[in-house]
This record gives sequence, C-alpha cells and structure tokens, in this order.
Amino acid sequence: MTRERWEKLKVIFGDALDRQPAEREAFVREAVKDDPDLLPELLRLLEEYDRDSGLLSRPALIRARPLEPDDGPRFSPETVLARRFRIVRFIARGGMGEVYEAEDLELGERVALKAIRRHVAPDSELLPLFKKEIQLARRVTHPNVCRIFDLEQHEDADGGTTAMLLSMELLDGHTLSEHLRDQGPWSFRDALPLIEEMAAGLQAAHDLGIIHGDLKPGNVMLASRPGEARPRAVIMDFGLALPVALDSRGYSASRGGTPEYVAPEQAQGAPVTTATDVYSFALVIADMLGVPRPVRLKPGAERMPWRWSRALQRCLDAEPDRRLSRPAELARVLRESAGRRGRAVTWVAAAALIAALGIPASFFLAGRTKTTPAPELLPEAVPLTALPGVEFGPAISPDGRQVAFFWGKHEGMIGIYLKWIGSDTLTPLVTDRDNFTYSPAWSPDGETIAFLRRTLGNETWLYLISASGGPERRLARLARLADRGHLFYANHLHLSWTADRQWIYAPMSDGPDRRGTHRISALTGEMRRVTNSQEKVDIAPALSPNGRILAFVRQGRGEEVFRLNLTPDGNAEGPPQSLYKAPSLTSGLAWTP
Repeated sequence: MTRERWEKLKVIFGDALDRQPAEREAFVREAVKDDPDLLPELLRLLEEYDRDSGLLSRPALIRARPLEPDDGPRFSPETVLARRFRIVRFIARGGMGEVYEAEDLELGERVALKAIRRHVAPDSELLPLFKKEIQLARRVTHPNVCRIFDLEQHEDADGGTTAMLLSMELLDGHTLSEHLRDQGPWSFRDALPLIEEMAAGLQAAHDLGIIHGDLKPGNVMLASRPGEARPRAVIMDFGLALPVALDSRGYSASRGGTPEYVAPEQAQGAPVTTATDVYSFALVIADMLGVPRPVRLKPGAERMPWRWSRALQRCLDAEPDRRLSRPAELARVLRESAGRRGRAVTWVAAAALIAALGIPASFFLAGRTKTTPAPELLPEAVPLTALPGVEFGPAISPDGRQVAFFWGKHEGMIGIYLKWIGSDTLTPLVTDRDNFTYSPAWSPDGETIAFLRRTLGNETWLYLISASGGPERRLARLARLADRGHLFYANHLHLSWTADRQWIYAPMSDGPDRRGTHRISALTGEMRRVTNSQEKVDIAPALSPNGRILAFVRQGRGEEVFRLNLTPDGNAEGPPQSLYKAPSLTSGLAWTP
C-alpha cells in the first residue's frame, strides 16, 4: 500500500466514524468505488473499532465487561483508597477510567491517580500481564515522559468491588491537542523546542525497548514549570499503549492506536517497531505546523523549511525500513535544518547591509577582545526539597534537571530519591530501612547512579543502579568494622566518575593496608590504588573535567586539600601537591567546567 492510498484510507475511516454505526459500512462501500481494494481493510478496521470501542486495544484488556453508566465521579473528595491515596479532586474521565488529583499519604506528595474503569480492568487471568507492562513503563524516567509510579488495588470496605489504581506524575498544563484547537499551529521555529523535547522522551523509552504505540496530540501535555515562560512537552500514557509480544492465548499486540495517527503496519496487524512511533511522531509534527490532512508536505516560506518537508516525508513512508528509526535522529535533522536556514537568512541580510554601507570585509577579520559577562547571581536560596526528616548528599544530574539525594526519617532509614527540579514529583530509587544508603553520584551520561551503603555490620559497599530504577549491582567494599576509627569518614565519602563512565574514583578505608583513593571499574569492580594515605584517610575525590587532575581531602590530625596529576590511563603522575590547609572539616570538592 502506497503512502497516498494509506492517507486516503485513513481519511475515509475517520469520516466513517463521524456517522452512526449503522451507516458506516454503506458509507465506506460508496467511498471506495474508485478503489475497491481498500474495502476489505476498511471493513476490518470498522469491525475492530466496534468491538473495542471505548477500550484500549490491548491484550490485557480484550476481555472487557459491559460498560457501566457514567453517573458522576466514582470517588468523592477525602476518600482514602488502598489505605494510601486521599482523593483531593476529580479531574477528568476518559476511555481508560477516571483521573483524580490525590495525596500519596506514604510520601506526602500530590499525584495523578487513574482509577481504571471496571469494564476495562483485566480479569485475574490477565492481571500478571498487565502488571508486567506497568513495571516496564516505570523504568522510563525522563523529564519529557509522564512518570508512572505504582499499581495498587482498592477494595471497598464492604468487601465488594475492587478498583485498580495507577498513580502517575501530576502535571499542570493542557494537552497539545487543546492548544492546537484553541490557539492554532506554531511556526517551525517556535515548534522546534517542543519537538526536541518529545523526541527526547520517545528516545528514552525506545532505548529501554519500550514503544508507545498511540502517540497523538492528546497524549502530549504542555506542562507549566515554575519560573519558566515556556512549558515543556511531556508524553503521557506510556504503559497504557505498550505493545507486547503475542502470548499463548494469541492476543494481537500490534492492534490499537488512534486511527488518525496509526502507522500502516500497526493497522494491518504487523509487528511494530520504533519506526512505528516515528510515523505517528511525524504526523504530530505536521499537526503542530498546521499541515492539513491528508498530509502533503510542501515547504512554505515561513511555516516549514524544505529540509523539514523532506525529513517528515521520509518518516511517513509506508515501509518502516525506509523511515528514520530514531526520534533523536529526526530531531537532530530538524535542528540542523533550522540552523542552516537561520544562518543563511542572517548572512544574506548582513551582506546586503555591509555592501550598502561600503564597509570593507577586512574590518570583520580584525582581532577583538572577547569579554565574558559576570554570572548572574540568584537573589536568594531556592529550596529543592522540604521533606520531613533528614535530606543530604544532593547530586544534580548532568542535564541539570534532576537532583538525587538521601532522605531519612527519624523512625528509620529510607534511602535515595530522585526529584525533578521545579516539580513536586519525588521518585524512590533505593529504599533501605535496615542499612544506611547515601552519597549518590550520576554517571556523565545521566543513565547510572553510583551510591554507598553501610550495613549493620559496619561495612561500606559501592553499588550501581540505573537512574531509571531496577536491580542494584554491588561493586566493591570501601570500609569495614576492623578499621573502626575511620567509620565516621566512611559516612561522608564522595564519588567521582570518569568522562567515559568506565571508572569511579572512591575513597577506601578497608583496613590499614588499603587506605587512600582507589580507581574502581564500573564494569568489573576491579580496583587500582591511586593515593596511599597510610595513617590518614583520603576522602572527597573530585576528578577534573579533562580527567587529568584529581583533587581530594586528606583527613587525620587536621584537614588538607591536595591535587594529584594523573596519567592518561588514570594513574598517579608524581606525588600529590598540597593546595590548602583547612582549620575544620572539609569535604565536597567541585570543579568549575
């Protein structure tokens, strides 16, 4: 099927859905008289739509029960569900269920709580499949993806009906479809930042092996952020439209999606890939630019550069193998095209002005003194967190959007949490009530977090965990009970990654013969000693941005800050040089870029 015929099929199908169910078959038969080969596909789509109307076309939701009448919100304010969520207000109702603003009483955070409607909740046989898909969706932690937190079940006090509850990130804003309806399309320059954010969110999911399967303007939220004039694009409903493999009962995973945005292979029941999402993404971009349906991309003087048209046309190819397969690649092409167009316009205008004024070109080649403006200082401290208990050890992610930190309550240790800066969303990464878990450190790519754990036996170990969550991996022991005199310092260790994320510099106090800073392989846990402090303890290693200098603090009788030159393979190059003798406890060294 060519792209033109596929666009024609979607237009006819969309027009048919605007008619009464009894009129749809006659309408499509009349509409395809000039192309009768489209009729079987249209009739199949209508049959599936009638069967799954009001539902998500998903394996776990195939066995639906009759639709219950809508007689107002199911839960009223102040109702506590699953002994954890207190309903604050009703927000909206959709095909999947009702959405409420709720307070998570366990974490003290506001969340969006989706109460899945009884007629779409999976039965007991398919519940494990549904839970597995939700667990997969929880792995996507990205500022441009709406986070999914937990799946809970609430049972009425009388032991009657149960409700499935999905807690999600609470976003303040409106959907992309609402913006297009109320305010119209963007110019390509204004649309580009939002397109890049959507691409980043999609790419983060694809890198984890997750496909959205139902990308459309209604599933993109333009979320407001405190202190910023422009909202961020956040993709919603990951985990609610995830295609999965055919299971033993033969449920088709590749059906579903919204007809106006579905890719040909998805509608035809063929396997879906990342290119399936790219097809829908290109249609969403076309909507943002005001391109009418059927999509016939022609570059306009202001609306779209010609390279954008060419890139989007490639992404709308009927054959998945001929499309761009990575959203990040599409965003890169669009950004480069916009930059070329902007530079070309600027230089043409500048050349005309220079010629008119008669300024010689040599004037622009003369050397100049480059001045750097002073940094803008914040007028006051801005709190990032305000939780009950103790918070310390903050580590800002490489993209500057998240903070990882230790949070503990008086009744016991809690662990390491992530928080989006400017948002109230708090995500548990490592929870550990029996041990002391602390000192998170982001890898340079923002994908992995190293952290320390001191056990009840007073051993301190180095661990790794994905920033998206998942299983922990223990690398090396840094301190132990036998070296009891240095346990206080072991509680305040800091970690430093190399730029290639292959090695971690960490202080070691695992016995008198193993003190000093060590270089630890993030892959194997192999350790190499870099400094030898003997009677004292080296803490707070901080690797310079170019990886050639290690700064650290040597503690003992007094505090002293040192620098150590490193060879290209990360070993010591000569003895350390003293930089500063401190009169009191010193820690937490950091380099300027």
